[in-house]
Amino acid sequence: MTIAAVLRKKGNDVISVSPETLAVEVARLIASRRIGAVLVRDPQGGVLGIISERDIVKAVAERPNATHGVFVRDIMTRE
Repeated sequence: MTIAAVLRKKGNDVISVSPETLAVEVARLIASRRIGAVLVRDPQGGVLGIISERDIVKAVAERPNATHGVFVRDIMTRE
């Protein structure tokens, strides 16, 4: 399958969240949209980083009893 075919099927919308979004909300968004990551943007639309499935899995592994109170800003990839 080519990238063009994937974009035709999934669309080319860029999904983004704010740093104050709860990680559990991002997990639900990623699962429902069948995507692997979303951009993290500031209120002006500037890109602050990205949060991926891997970031969420790592947070769950490190904080098994506190994942519902984790914000995107705490676990996103900034570089």
